[in-house]
Amino acid sequence: MDLTGWLFASQVRSTPGGALVAALDTTVEGNTFTIGLDNTETATLTAGRYLWDLFGSMPDGRRLRLLEGQCTIVDRITQY
Repeated sequence: MDLTGWLFASQVRSTPGGALVAALDTTVEGNTFTIGLDNTETATLTAGRYLWDLFGSMPDGRRLRLLEGQCTIVDRITQY
């Protein structure tokens, strides 16, 4: 799929319309995109269950929800 001109946005929230927990970084390279958080951003997350989604904006301005789901943030288990 040609992703030329597409823009992506992805967020994690506790509830739909609730407080923003994290804005995921979205990167487009060629015909692929990557979403995620760096180590600094990840370290600020509080353990719990959250919702996330990924929107894509087409070059003509239409927006589509491409992915959605739940995620669970777990406190670090191993202490070192």
